[in-house]
Amino acid sequence: ERILLILLYLTGARPSELILLKTKDFRIQNDLLIVDIITKKHGITRSLPFYLSTAYINEVISYVEKLKEKGIENIFKFKTPDRIKQIVYEVSEGKFCPYSFRHSRLTKLGMSGANMFELMVWKGAKTASSVEEYLYRSPAALEKFKDKIE
Repeated sequence: ERILLILLYLTGARPSELILLKTKDFRIQNDLLIVDIITKKHGITRSLPFYLSTAYINEVISYVEKLKEKGIENIFKFKTPDRIKQIVYEVSEGKFCPYSFRHSRLTKLGMSGANMFELMVWKGAKTASSVEEYLYRSPAALEKFKDKIE
């Protein structure tokens, strides 16, 4: 359950995307863990990079390595998104759903200055309109823009 919650937040993946994750979808490249997620809505693969120093990434790597050692291909045993929804609901005592993690992650990325394209990639979106709500005019983002127009 812990790895499920970590991946829900870090990747912003939909429950239907998480149940498809396999050990081969996790790879270390230089100082990054790359997680390949197939978007359920559009069937495209989005590759999400995480620095190895990112909180909880070593836990994820350890979990995936143990599965590989045992010859287990699927990251999670359950096969339906409903089980993920049930786990999140139980753990949060009815306060959250899996999409709360997705929204929180995208909000944090937007507040950190992610641009529209970066948010689209992270979300697995095809249109800019689906990420507009996550765009924030943080002081850092405004300062970058100011430098561009001067």
